[in-house]
Amino acid sequence: MQPPYAFFSGYICIKWNEAMGENRDYNHLPDVESCNEFLGVKSRHPYVNIIDFSKIPKGNLVPNKVGVYAIMLHWYDDVVDGEPSAHLYFQVPCDKQQHGGSILQPYNGWLLIFSPELVKNTLLSSRLHEYPFFSDPNNNIIHLHYEEMVMIQNCMRSILEELSNNNDKFSERILAAGIAVILNISMRYYEREYCNDNISPAKKILLRLNQLLSNHLLHPTNKHKTIPTVASCAHELNISPNYLGDAIRKSCNITAQEYIRSIHMREAKHQLQYSQYTIAEIAYNLGFKYPHHLTRVFKKETGETPVEYRKRIHKRDK
Repeated sequence: MQPPYAFFSGYICIKWNEAMGENRDYNHLPDVESCNEFLGVKSRHPYVNIIDFSKIPKGNLVPNKVGVYAIMLHWYDDVVDGEPSAHLYFQVPCDKQQHGGSILQPYNGWLLIFSPELVKNTLLSSRLHEYPFFSDPNNNIIHLHYEEMVMIQNCMRSILEELSNNNDKFSERILAAGIAVILNISMRYYEREYCNDNISPAKKILLRLNQLLSNHLLHPTNKHKTIPTVASCAHELNISPNYLGDAIRKSCNITAQEYIRSIHMREAKHQLQYSQYTIAEIAYNLGFKYPHHLTRVFKKETGETPVEYRKRIHKRDK
């Protein structure tokens, strides 16, 4: 089993500009304020913030310690099975990150971070450990349907509105209540995904594979990162390659290899559209050994080279 992937060592491991001149220890981010400074975003409250990923710059430093809870809502623009693909990721305060490495590009989405101090004198404080996506790092990703994504977006907007417009004696209780609403709604989605006896065995395998691939894409780029194979995925899931292949074929009507490749091509499109990474950097982010391997696979799947796709998308979006 791969280690759990923390936000600050995956999507938002942003290097603070060392040229800022301050001799600060960014290996340890004990609170929300230090996280805000590390990410280069506006501070709205000492104990909580909501951050737009598109506003976070690119970098490569991974802090060793993070002292905040984090809930990340991330979505793609493209459509999968008739609706946009969206995910929730959860992280608890930790003394040591699982790994180092460089960042993957920020995506469409929002990050909610909050300090234990915010909920210290509330019922939520004693119940945080009861949420399985906080207590079980192997099940800290929830895949969302479109209407579920919209629900979480609306909840985060309410918190952002409170952060933007109010700062009185009621604010912290209202903010803590807003976070509690998100966590309880997330529990509904968690049970739908992980505790539903009506889900077929093949669908359960697909959900587990999706989480495995999401973790792979969150993993910081390093020299050991490679594209997952059917065999390696089956090994991680503790099933045979044939069983994995049968499950994916029943669920998606394509082979497991085709499914794995489609997930990586979707990610490649996303980074080509929203990041400033070079083609080589995107190839390494995804686990390709050489950039031309990405170019060959991408053209076979889309009919365009990565360069052609990026030019067309950027021209369309102007």
